[in-house]
This record gives sequence, C-alpha cells and structure tokens, in this order.
Amino acid sequence: MPDDIPASATRDALLALVALALLVAPLWTPLLYLSGPTYHYEGAEVVTDGDGIAYADDSMNGLSGLPISDDIACSDQFDIRPCALEGLVASGATVPTNWYSGSQNSTRSPAPSGNERYRYAMVNDTVYETTYVVNGSAQNDNGSYRIDLALEPAEPGEVLRSVSVGEPHEKVQDVVEEAARHGSANAPAAADVPETLVRLEDDDGTDTYYRVYSNGSTDDTTPLLWAIDRLLTYAAPLVGLALLTGVWSRLEVTYVGGED
Repeated sequence: MPDDIPASATRDALLALVALALLVAPLWTPLLYLSGPTYHYEGAEVVTDGDGIAYADDSMNGLSGLPISDDIACSDQFDIRPCALEGLVASGATVPTNWYSGSQNSTRSPAPSGNERYRYAMVNDTVYETTYVVNGSAQNDNGSYRIDLALEPAEPGEVLRSVSVGEPHEKVQDVVEEAARHGSANAPAAADVPETLVRLEDDDGTDTYYRVYSNGSTDDTTPLLWAIDRLLTYAAPLVGLALLTGVWSRLEVTYVGGED
C-alpha cells in the first residue's frame, strides 16, 4: 500500500464529491427556498366569555369563514343551516331523527364513530354539547323508541380544551405554533393548519387557546435569487456530469497484491 496519497488523487476525490452534489442539485435546491412564495399565518386568541367562547379581539368575532373550531357549530355566524337547527333545539324543542333504539336509556349518537360533523354548538352566546335523547312516546312497529336531537349546556373552559390540539399529545407544525405564540409567522412552504384551536401552555402552567389561519402569500423573490435557483436546478447537473466524466477519464486503478 502506498505510504501517501498523491495530491492529484485527493483533488480528483474532492472533484468527484462536488460533481455528485451538483448532479443531485435538483433534490436539495428546493430546501434552500431561494425562490417562490412566502406564506403568512396569523393567530387570534380565543377565551371564555360568560357561558360561551369568543375571540379575545372583538373584531374577529364577525369574520366570515373563520369559525373558532370546526367542532363547534355556529362559531362562524354565517354557518346558517346548523345555526337554524341548533337554535331550534336550544329553545327547548327536540328534533326527531330516523334512528331508533330498543332502550329508553340510550344517550349515544346513532351515527358511526367519527361521522359527527361537530360536537358542540354556539347559540345565543352559550356553548352547548350535542346530545341525543330517546323519545319514550314515539315508537315504531318494532317497539323501538325514536332518537331525538338535543343540546346540553357545556362548560366553556372544558369545551376549549376538548376541541384544541397541542402538546403533549398532538404536535402542530412550528410555523403554526409560532403564529399562535407571537400573533404572526411566515413560512417558505404551505403549512397544515388545524381547523380547530391550538393550545399553548404558559409559563405558569395555564393553557391559552388560539385560532391560527392563513393570511395569504407573497412572492418577493429577487431576480438574482431566481437566477441562482434556476442555475442550481437545471445547469448544475450538467456541470456535475462534466466534472464526473473528467475525473473518471483520469482514474487509473492499480492492483498491488502479495505473491501467492
């Protein structure tokens, strides 16, 4: 084995590494985020408000299309059909369904698990839990009792925790947590924003709740960064191939072995 490695061999080895890096440049260039849009996210605090829950900033409460949580019907005032239904139920009436139960004590949802659109509803500034009651005076031919829709007042703080996601059991993306914690955050790639509340733990151990939402995107890519991005994506592999071909043409393999 040679005592030392020739300088030319070291140079060629380094060139080979550079060539390989350039060949796969289209794979790692997107990670640099040299060009493309920047996505903006905002966070709004949600608090208990008497028997209900609301955005801490009153101006947010009238924002169409941004419910406090998809698990809380009517937390967006323009969610008209659920609001009409739940408003009727909250007035003391029950709404019949096409489902029946053989037991008069059943309070479970007749829908398959996971098929409920929402678990709570906001009516007249009060938050309710959706429940089901068996109507003992309505029976079908089989003797089963009809299940009706009903509402029960819910404790607002428990509702906030129930519909929120966050540590320690659910992890949200860093940009989502940053928007919740600081009010706004930017990211070079679109984030997966929960359609419910994000829960953060304060230094004193109390929980605070935020609705994070997208605030659009902008593209401020400079011509220089755009050019670098295109060069790395399209030209770098060709340069890498040329370098690797040159190194290969100079490669000489010599076998040095002992005598048998």
